[in-house]
Amino acid sequence: MPRRSADSGRLHFLWASGTKKLLKQWGNLIGGNEDGLLMNREKGWSVVFEFDDVGYVKDDDKDELNADKMMKMFKDNEPAVNEARKEAGLSAQHTLGFTLPPRYNPDTNNLEWAIRFNFEGTPGEQVNHNTKLLGRKGVMQATLLCNPEELEAVQPDYQKVLTGFKFNQGETYAEFRQGDKVATYGLVGLVAGGAAFAAGKAGLFAKLGVVFAKFYKFIIAGVLALFVGIKKLFGGRDNSQYR
Repeated sequence: MPRRSADSGRLHFLWASGTKKLLKQWGNLIGGNEDGLLMNREKGWSVVFEFDDVGYVKDDDKDELNADKMMKMFKDNEPAVNEARKEAGLSAQHTLGFTLPPRYNPDTNNLEWAIRFNFEGTPGEQVNHNTKLLGRKGVMQATLLCNPEELEAVQPDYQKVLTGFKFNQGETYAEFRQGDKVATYGLVGLVAGGAAFAAGKAGLFAKLGVVFAKFYKFIIAGVLALFVGIKKLFGGRDNSQYR
């Protein structure tokens, strides 16, 4: 684990149960597979973690991340997304474009993108920033929650969090072995899956103005120690009201 940063004392970690309670309090639809949340109370941003036990995602299609095609997928899914939101008593949302087109870093095996959108009846735009961290047995999704106007200023802190995240030994992307479970899709599918699954589950982060579109997720024991390491790294404590 890397050394603690100078502002690490401002970070607090919530375990799964606390994460669900807090997100529900913020007006989000809870999917039940939220693993943890890292919060900077002073600066007002948070990162939600979820693990997808989908197997090893091959990155052979890393050169096929076409922003125009990806955006069309999100917009094509809008009618179904808004139908689900209507049933949940939430206002319709409209995708406006990427603030960060899908991009993949083969050195870190991270896939990320950020989308601009707005809500009917609410002035201004919002941003949803997603990062997929590929591992041997699946993908950890980190979703940055912050006010849109603060997104650029928050990025250095967010990137530090991602740098401090490590899969357990034996669970890293580079440690894939023949016979391991392999996902039925690649990087394009990771982006497409987020768009498609949003049709069934799309929650409004009313407090932070961010949509957290969930994918099918299951926790594996091998990643639980990651959150122990993150908690020790940042010295955060679970608030008793969210245990």
